[in-house]
Amino acid sequence: MFLALLIFGIIPFLGGMGSGSPGSVFMGFLMMVLIGGMFYVLRYKPMWKHRLKAATALGRVERKGR
Repeated sequence: MFLALLIFGIIPFLGGMGSGSPGSVFMGFLMMVLIGGMFYVLRYKPMWKHRLKAATALGRVERKGR
């Protein structure tokens, strides 16, 4: 899904570069930045969550409340 949305940012950017349209270049660049930022925010996991998952998988840490 993110790859398809990123393509929607790349096509206007490259098309604007070829035709010399600064508005199209700006919108394409903006779409690429926004989509990349959205991917980072939705997929980013802090390191402490990775460590907790690894520790619970090995049985060293017992999670309470489950």
